[in-house]
Amino acid sequence: MRKQLDSFILIQRDIHFLPEYEMNEVNHSFVMYEYRQSAEKYPLEKIYAAASLSGLQGAAVIKQQLDFLLSNNKVIRFWGMMGLRNQQKKKTGLLIALKSI
Repeated sequence: MRKQLDSFILIQRDIHFLPEYEMNEVNHSFVMYEYRQSAEKYPLEKIYAAASLSGLQGAAVIKQQLDFLLSNNKVIRFWGMMGLRNQQKKKTGLLIALKSI
């Protein structure tokens, strides 16, 4: 069932993975329908990869979320940050310290 949901979201190019502020900014320059159709402007596959880890726990997930913080795309960085906020603080701090070494 999870694979069907993932597939549906990617086929529909769900725009709701943009943070509210970002949606507002996009609305000033583009028609939202056209914006979401552009893989260059809205790389949903990459954004969804980051967003789908939010709420998951564990060292491997934290490592991926830390990697998302290095993305050139601010929406991917947003989802990396949101995912890290949901991690256990003790594990997150340790892995951030290890990654900086």
